[in-house]
Amino acid sequence: MKGPIVSIDVSKGKSDYQAFKNLNVKYTGSRSIKHTKEGFDEIVNLVREMEKKLEAEVCVVYEATGVYYRVLKKVLEDNNIKQFIINPLLSAKTRKNDSLRCPKTDKLDP
Repeated sequence: MKGPIVSIDVSKGKSDYQAFKNLNVKYTGSRSIKHTKEGFDEIVNLVREMEKKLEAEVCVVYEATGVYYRVLKKVLEDNNIKQFIINPLLSAKTRKNDSLRCPKTDKLDP
């Protein structure tokens, strides 16, 4: 993703987030919210602020973590905010391998 994003680490009862203007430039530092109306309003207000200041659509990116992401998903949908949900298994594999493809090894060669 090249445009502005809000990256959210969703967990039970709270989420940590950080906003970026682009891949290399932070918009905010790391922050936390509780899973309350006020907490989710903070995310919605941040997205609206960024869209106004940066004159670009903001995408919220997060993992589908258990059932905890569902309320966030609903809030974003209700506010017509673009979102990208990452499969946690794919995310974990990427972190472990630094690649989505299995690394080739000589032992597997015929």
